[in-house]
Amino acid sequence: MKKVFLLLLISIFYLNANCQCDTIYHANTSIGINGQSFELDIQPEYKSGDLGNKYMNEVGMYLNSNCESTIKHHVDHKVYASLIIDTLGQIQEVTLYNYDFDEDCRDFVLNWFKTLDGWSPAVENGQKVCARLRIVLNVKIYESR
Repeated sequence: MKKVFLLLLISIFYLNANCQCDTIYHANTSIGINGQSFELDIQPEYKSGDLGNKYMNEVGMYLNSNCESTIKHHVDHKVYASLIIDTLGQIQEVTLYNYDFDEDCRDFVLNWFKTLDGWSPAVENGQKVCARLRIVLNVKIYESR
């Protein structure tokens, strides 16, 4: 009986530690749940440095080195990332839109986002909340000469 109770407590702790998001607010927009108009008191924020520079140094270099042949257009291209950041500041979900590279390159970008630690969660009415954050990524492949 003690083993079952201990296992049950560990399971409950594990579920709480993963912080499921029942309600997801939309960050950087004034349209929220069920079309209600509001803005979050505090937007989710990346606190571990400059996200743009980190993206250029890590993802940009990878895409230039490994994905040139799979990208259909060698011009400036915008890829949209949608992240759900939970109340603990952890990324729960990443979705990419408008990308034109193969699965390996897509998976690299998705995994890169999933490993980004150092987010502060959104706050609404003094409470930390889960929020969907949309980020625009500029992709430019430089052709070697």
